[in-house]
Amino acid sequence: MFTCRLQLIQKHFNVVIVNCILALAVTLTACSGSSLSVPPLSDLTLPGLVKLASVSALERRIGGRRIDELLPYRNPNDGQTHVVFQSQSTYYDTTLDGQRMTPLTTSCLEGLAITSDGQWGICVAAHRQALAIHDFTGHTTDHVVDVDTSSMDYPTNLGWAPSWAPDNRRLALISRLGGGCSIAIYQGTPPYTRLDLAAVLSLPQDVVDSPVGPHCVAGGLNWSPDGAWLLFTSSPFVGYTALPLSSLNLATTAAHTPPITKEIDAAQLLPVNAGAYRALTWSRKPSVVTYSGNYGQSIEETNFVTEQHTKFLIQQVAEILKLAWTPDGKQLVFVLGVTTTELTPPIPQMYVFTPPSIQPLQSKGDYTYYSPGH
Repeated sequence: MFTCRLQLIQKHFNVVIVNCILALAVTLTACSGSSLSVPPLSDLTLPGLVKLASVSALERRIGGRRIDELLPYRNPNDGQTHVVFQSQSTYYDTTLDGQRMTPLTTSCLEGLAITSDGQWGICVAAHRQALAIHDFTGHTTDHVVDVDTSSMDYPTNLGWAPSWAPDNRRLALISRLGGGCSIAIYQGTPPYTRLDLAAVLSLPQDVVDSPVGPHCVAGGLNWSPDGAWLLFTSSPFVGYTALPLSSLNLATTAAHTPPITKEIDAAQLLPVNAGAYRALTWSRKPSVVTYSGNYGQSIEETNFVTEQHTKFLIQQVAEILKLAWTPDGKQLVFVLGVTTTELTPPIPQMYVFTPPSIQPLQSKGDYTYYSPGH
């Protein structure tokens, strides 16, 4: 207990020092009229971690200071695991070892989602007024999807934060259909020239309203790998919420005219307790999410049904801002960086993490590894 108290005191002391340094840097910046930068990040150098140096080199070359999306997938052309990420409004495709990297030629601007077979990507385009398809095999050119808008009155945009179901036949979007905040579910088949509206799930306003009024602030929509849950971010004061689909009778491959409409009650939603997280993604285990907790300093997992908790890694170099599992569930890709509005952030780093099988694997300085199940 004495050791734990010392660690807490030391951690609090470190946070105070960092805050003082940032405050001093902001003051100096204001006085001098020049911009200051956060120092470059140190590398994480422990077993199980591989840094993709080519990503940092790209960020340095293009002046990128932030990676906005992170999408590991199995490339249909070479059968290898690739990672798609976005920087400076451009999407890039890199192999998992970082040896081959190419910019994607696509009309996608935000919200790219890739099918589980790795062949098709869909994204929001044209100021959220259209959906565009990208073929990762390169056999067909990008095209705009014909979305069925005949069965309901549509708002000014189709929606945002698309996510594919694991069957690759259903697509979920956060939308304003029904006049409030909702999850719209569409049906379609490759090459996805058309999507038909199948269901509209209206979300309770007290969960998704903005603190300043009735605005839909939901986002981060993510269909679970087993198809049983939809995960989304609600208001800033609620965090992530899980919606079970088993009781909604949506397991159909046929579109409905008119579409199914359901009012979701707050009692049907399950809050996901991830603490002070920076990023969150589905694990390959049922009802389990992986996230960067403790303000981005750790990688953890929690089963939001059983509340069983696991820690993988603790580090104090920077913040883990993005993370996602590879399709086979064996490796975790994450982005290390710093969130700051006053200073220029350092070049972010991307790592591939293979969780250890022995607990504890190693404890060294600012790093501690844990294995699953402990």
